[in-house]
Parts: sequence; structure tokens; C-alpha cells
Amino acid sequence: MILLTLGRVYGVFTILIIHICFCSCVKS
Repeated sequence: MILLTLGRVYGVFTILIIHICFCSCVKS
């Protein structure tokens, strides 16, 4: 159960990082 929650949090965090990087690339 702990592993599942950790994976979900990690997934959301990864999506956030990709979104920020994508926005930065578009603005440049």
C-alpha cells in the first residue's frame, strides 16, 4: 500500500516536471 502511494506521488511529480520543462521550451 505504501509502495502504491509512493508510485502515485512520484508519477504526479514527474508529470509536473515534464509540464514545467515543456512550458519553458515553448516560451524560449
